[in-house]
Amino acid sequence: MVFWINRILGIKAVDEGLTEEEYGSIILDLRNLVDGKNEITPLVNTIKNAIAFYTICRERNLRLILQCQAGISRAPAIAATILGLQCDYEWDEALELIKKKCPRVNINQDLLEQLRSIFR
Repeated sequence: MVFWINRILGIKAVDEGLTEEEYGSIILDLRNLVDGKNEITPLVNTIKNAIAFYTICRERNLRLILQCQAGISRAPAIAATILGLQCDYEWDEALELIKKKCPRVNINQDLLEQLRSIFR
């Protein structure tokens, strides 16, 4: 199941076997991140890629699904980062919206702190 955060951005677990075509969306796999402290360069590159895909989707009226293993930590964390950097949300506002749309969200605290520091 995809939890749609806004008209463009959704999050899901990887085990939901539908393809991009079946979802009618671009799927960005975030399992390269860890639920904990990430090396900063791969983390920043992942954020840049996610923002680039989000921008393309917004411009072309497409949708972007962020996926991680369980859909509760890495995908929501990057979704919050996109909302903050591309949609003018404050960090806490972005997290609140994501938790409202997907109540099972439970972002790893180390990952959360790393991303929060990017907002500053």
